[in-house]
Amino acid sequence: MITKEFKLTKKSQVTIPETVKASLGIRAGDAVIFDVVKDIVRILPFRKRAVNIMTLPQKYHTILKKPVTIEKMNETIRGGWRKLGLN
Repeated sequence: MITKEFKLTKKSQVTIPETVKASLGIRAGDAVIFDVVKDIVRILPFRKRAVNIMTLPQKYHTILKKPVTIEKMNETIRGGWRKLGLN
């Protein structure tokens, strides 16, 4: 665990220490998420993942048993966001 005090600039900015960036696997230009619950703040790396759904069966060596609707895909995505608390 890394604990250290930092002061905010006039623009409410704070520098993320190299050790924290390294442990999160982030670098300059990467996006982060601030997860705030009461007085606890978690900084999480935000990674966009581009997925080509047409190549998933080949990648995972599986064949869909039945077609999946756009509505079902959207429902699954919303469920994932809810689990992350980002609904």
